[in-house]
Amino acid sequence: DDGEKVPLNVFQDSHLMISLMRVVFSKGEAFQKGIGVRQDWEQAAEQYQQAANLGHAGAKAALGYCLQYGLGVEKDVKKAVTLYQEQLIKASLQATLALALVTTQDKD
Repeated sequence: DDGEKVPLNVFQDSHLMISLMRVVFSKGEAFQKGIGVRQDWEQAAEQYQQAANLGHAGAKAALGYCLQYGLGVEKDVKKAVTLYQEQLIKASLQATLALALVTTQDKD
């Protein structure tokens, strides 16, 4: 094929991005719980950090937990609180938007 190839950017494909976030988060859970691997909080925190960087909400909470208790990372309660607050704000905004949509839709 002499045609020009278009590079695939996985980060532009939301389905692939969601799958990637889930896989990385699941790896963190496996290391945290010792499922199929030796329990390793350092690896768990690293995977949670990667998934959090990709935008996985659960990973941010899990990383916050690691930071709060110093599991696999240096204890940093201030960073943990920041992660928890970010998730709380995000969840509140999502709930507010959903509520606004519901209340502004035509009533049957």
